[in-house]
Amino acid sequence: METFLTLPWQTVGRENVPNTISNPIQLWNLKNRSYLNLPNEKTLRLNTESTFVNATTVVDNIGRTFSIEKCQEEFTDFQRSTKKRAGRDGDYYRDYYLNERWRTEFSDKAIAIINGSSRSRVGGFGGFTGHAVAWNRP
Repeated sequence: METFLTLPWQTVGRENVPNTISNPIQLWNLKNRSYLNLPNEKTLRLNTESTFVNATTVVDNIGRTFSIEKCQEEFTDFQRSTKKRAGRDGDYYRDYYLNERWRTEFSDKAIAIINGSSRSRVGGFGGFTGHAVAWNRP
């Protein structure tokens, strides 16, 4: 993981950034910063955690914001994972992200690399405050 986090990243045209950037974390920073530049009247800013907390509310909000009519009255939250990994259904991912279990998969060195490379300020977007990524192991 540490090697991956420190290797120069070769981008592709659709990313609209220089051909090579210092590491994949810089790409994450650039993409997240670009969300702040979208016009407010045409943008609904969401984060994954909100969807896990209450997908129905998120879907309703999308429909209201963009005048999208529902195909059915009630939202159906599918529990099956598209990744087809045994035991990893909607409840697994809800727990994995909302309770931040993903953090245990990173070494202390990887966390230091991420925190050191996450210099961009996302400024409250998506519930982030301060640095986009700045965390410690649980």
